[in-house]
Amino acid sequence: MAVAGLAGLAAAPSRVLASPAVGERKFLFILAYGGWDPCYAFTPLFDNEYAVMPENSVTAEENGVTFIDAESRPAVRGFFEAYGDRTCLINGMEVRSITHERCTRILLTGSANAASDDFASILAAHSANDLILPHVVLSGPAFTDKYSSQVVRVGRADQFPTLIQDAAFDLSHDSLPHINGISEPLIDAFVRERAGTYAAAAAAGRETLIGAEYVDALDKMQRASDLSDTIEFGTGEIETQVSNALGLLELGVSRCVTVQHDGIWDLTWDTHSANELQDFHFDLLFELLNNTMAELDSRTSASGAPLSEEVTVVVMSEMGRDPRLNELGGKHHWTYTSLMLVGAGIQGGQVIGEFDEYVTGKPLDFTTGEPSDDGVAMLPGHLGATLLTLGDVDPDEYLPDFDVLGAALDGT
Repeated sequence: MAVAGLAGLAAAPSRVLASPAVGERKFLFILAYGGWDPCYAFTPLFDNEYAVMPENSVTAEENGVTFIDAESRPAVRGFFEAYGDRTCLINGMEVRSITHERCTRILLTGSANAASDDFASILAAHSANDLILPHVVLSGPAFTDKYSSQVVRVGRADQFPTLIQDAAFDLSHDSLPHINGISEPLIDAFVRERAGTYAAAAAAGRETLIGAEYVDALDKMQRASDLSDTIEFGTGEIETQVSNALGLLELGVSRCVTVQHDGIWDLTWDTHSANELQDFHFDLLFELLNNTMAELDSRTSASGAPLSEEVTVVVMSEMGRDPRLNELGGKHHWTYTSLMLVGAGIQGGQVIGEFDEYVTGKPLDFTTGEPSDDGVAMLPGHLGATLLTLGDVDPDEYLPDFDVLGAALDGT
């Protein structure tokens, strides 16, 4: 254990805990960064004069989910054949911006306000369990204000695994000849004992809080370090990231994990030119999703239940793409997008939402999921309220202006 690296953890504020629950809902967030084109998988707009659909594509349906099928994207069909009954596809959500950073913040928090927390961090903060790593960001963004202490960012240069494996600290300097493999455990034990003594003797008030939190931080740091024998915390390939994300959820040390999918050759999904790259992006993404669901089915949660019964997979992109081709053969940004909710707690086998003739989202009746002239235009805040409800968190505390999309939930 690297004693010198504990200052940040020791200073973390107290966590907010909900009432105890057995087998609480967990979440895997997969962000297709750059803005995907729903016309390649989600929205059959073949009769729309504004929409340019990919060549050699057709409308298909499996397990109640209508999607776009093509021989060049076999993984898309394979996914809906195998897991369409667990999937709720949502069309027509508006992010109300066309810049990546702003759209991403709105998508993940429901707000453009910098003083806001993303849905994953809120869910992590309300875990019923004393988690070592509440919300792990293996890759991609996270936005926090109140709940920064809930987020563990691996870092683009793998800073977190470097920290917990002691590699961040060179203790072999000539001025410290006594620091070696024998003495390091003794130093760790000494620090633990001193911290425990301080906490036990601390006066009431802030001193007690600081002492207890420091002891807790030492313990969690050691437990995180022990995990490195099982979990590969480095960023690595997206397939490795997702497998390790499922490992964290399986072991019960995290409630939420976020990964970012950058498409083929890590080009991101931002296809202002060569929109046919979306074809490759979607096939790779759905191949990953097929493997993810199979792995969820094969794993067992710490509660003893199949992991697939506890994990909700949220697959989304921060924006869509203009239905028309531009002068470069690509598509510019579009404020409307689609997303998928898959797995635990989701009413699968359905598509919620439609695009109108101008490829903007139709208002919805949130109870039935059907388009309605008297309905509500779906925004990321509605997604957040729905996810918080899935996680037994009162959405009114964080998103009071947004209704829950009840049609997407199976009621369990």
